[in-house]
Amino acid sequence: MKFSFELAVNTKKEDVWAYYSQVDQWFVWEGDLEEISLDGDFTTGQTGKMKMEGMPELVFTLVQVRENQYFSDLTATPFGNVLFEHEIVEDPAGGISLRHSVSLTDGDTTEEALAFLKQIFADVPESVGKLKQILEAV
Repeated sequence: MKFSFELAVNTKKEDVWAYYSQVDQWFVWEGDLEEISLDGDFTTGQTGKMKMEGMPELVFTLVQVRENQYFSDLTATPFGNVLFEHEIVEDPAGGISLRHSVSLTDGDTTEEALAFLKQIFADVPESVGKLKQILEAV
């Protein structure tokens, strides 16, 4: 199961990457983020912890990091592993879009799991919209 949201942004990919690669900048676009820490550099395999509003602290792992292009992080949940993907998509005309996706990579496929994934994804369009506003205001 996977949900994605994509939005065109009038900025440079390097400017987007500054918000992606510095976890203290996630507070700017993730409205329900209360705490976040990374155990080292923003690189593939690095682990960290985050606390979202109304949720227990969660451990995440940066599964893949490609500078100025993409990063994904994985969090174990009772329904299976939740994969968050953040992509900077370049179009042939030279513009870029931001695509954020949330998926259950294994585990449960019940209605309850689907409802859980929908709940996680519900804030994604708003978060991407906030990031767009911030980037285009610079």
